[in-house]
Amino acid sequence: YSKGFQNLFEICKRFALADVLFKDEKPFIILDDPFYNLDDEKLNQSLSLIKKLSEEYQIIYFVCHESRRVD
Repeated sequence: YSKGFQNLFEICKRFALADVLFKDEKPFIILDDPFYNLDDEKLNQSLSLIKKLSEEYQIIYFVCHESRRVD
């Protein structure tokens, strides 16, 4: 798999692990520029996913470039 897909798999694994470990509460999740290997199309889809997940989790999202910002 490409580096971008590997990054996406890692994020999915982290959220799945949080669901398994914390049944009665939702922990905060820290993401440190997890999408740096994605092309523009996959980046936009991933940012939409982060927005949706932020409705359920408190997400601390660090980025190095303005183009990766979630509005």
